[in-house]
Amino acid sequence: SRCPMRCPRADGFLYCITLRFGVYSVCLYDMVSSIFDIIGTVTTLLYPEILSRSQDNDAFHGAEASEAGSAAGRRMMVRAGKATILLAALQVYFGFRGAIASRIGNTRDVGEYVGFKVLYLSLTLVMQMTLHRLWWDGCGMLSQEVCLDQKSQFIFVGLVALLPGLYCLWVSWSLYDSLKDGGEQVLYRAGYDEYDLEQRRQ
Repeated sequence: SRCPMRCPRADGFLYCITLRFGVYSVCLYDMVSSIFDIIGTVTTLLYPEILSRSQDNDAFHGAEASEAGSAAGRRMMVRAGKATILLAALQVYFGFRGAIASRIGNTRDVGEYVGFKVLYLSLTLVMQMTLHRLWWDGCGMLSQEVCLDQKSQFIFVGLVALLPGLYCLWVSWSLYDSLKDGGEQVLYRAGYDEYDLEQRRQ
């Protein structure tokens, strides 16, 4: 009942919802949020002037200090936008399959959702931490000390932002591990009823 890293199973989602409906809720959230990500990113790519009016310097905002920096920023914006759309589309697909699988108790599909979740979180972390202009356009007028401090902050913020996703991954893995275990008491605790267990016996 333990994974290779010896992590225990979650008893439920937020300690008040069963694993079954917790993972179902996470999958639905993934689907809906990804659809909005696609809409927002497509809008940004079609109307890049929206970004030029903003003063932010996050992953989708280019360097405005020079023409070269601005051009590099636009190229990075396009690449990051395409990557975001691809990941969001995949998350809609796997979220849909995961939602159905968690409801009916399909071990294989839940396992595939967990595997995709690992990949998605890893790529998202890399994008959040490394797509800022300081990584690819230099430190500009910042001193090396301040520049290093800024980069450290990006890494820290990226890791902190990952925590909710890691929790959802742990809950999803816990359901997968429970389904793989197959014990009736384990499945009862995960949120499956007698009808579901009877379907699995057939």
